[in-house]
Amino acid sequence: MNGIQMTFQGNAGDKPQLWDNGTRPFARVNVASTYRIRQEGEWTDGETQWVQVKAWGRLAENMAASIRKGDSLLVTGTYRMEEYTNDEGATFKTAVVHASSVGFDLRRTRAMAVSVRSDDDDAAPTGNSRSEPPAAQSADEGRSGYGSLSYPAGEAAAAGPEERTAPAEDGAPASAPF
Repeated sequence: MNGIQMTFQGNAGDKPQLWDNGTRPFARVNVASTYRIRQEGEWTDGETQWVQVKAWGRLAENMAASIRKGDSLLVTGTYRMEEYTNDEGATFKTAVVHASSVGFDLRRTRAMAVSVRSDDDDAAPTGNSRSEPPAAQSADEGRSGYGSLSYPAGEAAAAGPEERTAPAEDGAPASAPF
């Protein structure tokens, strides 16, 4: 694999745009990352850097179905500088990452996963429809703030989401809710 591989954290500047030309879906989202600078003992925001994130196939579809403006993201992929010319003939260069994976930064965002599994990375997903949010797919809507979880056959849970507990960390009680 050629190119500069990188992982960065930033916030979605908009909802991803999704195109499907009949062969392979393509998505693009602009992500802003602002570094922090310590000046005279106090932290201030540095310059905001914008990176255009591009993805293809199932990753593109899942980005479009999941990401909203302002979501805190972790992006891994190949960094490139791409050149384009606008309608007035001016040429610009923009920072682009061709994503191999995109996820939510769970330090800043709460998320609920819906599995999409298949032998073929670009095949249609199985299980719940992606056109509805997880809470809308729940048979017990309203019981918890995040809807209920569904489990594949053979992995049924004994307790509902609000009754389950997180595994205990060293020195922490085992009853901390998810």
